[in-house]
Amino acid sequence: MADLSIQTQGVKGGNTQSKKAGYMLACFEDESQRISIDNFEGRGETYKEREAPLIEVIDNGATIFSGTFAELKAKLNA
Repeated sequence: MADLSIQTQGVKGGNTQSKKAGYMLACFEDESQRISIDNFEGRGETYKEREAPLIEVIDNGATIFSGTFAELKAKLNA
């Protein structure tokens, strides 16, 4: 499992703040464009850490990418 952390900075700048996370979501515009990174899968008894975080890129409700960082890197470098 990969450790996930997110760094944020306020709209006026300043120092960044870091936080450990199991799930991250970045939304653009009216949330119709978003990128999520999820380090866990399942629910209840099947809830467990992923071997590699799942990255999803969604545009207007359509998933345009869903996979690991290695898969995203391969797609971008193709």
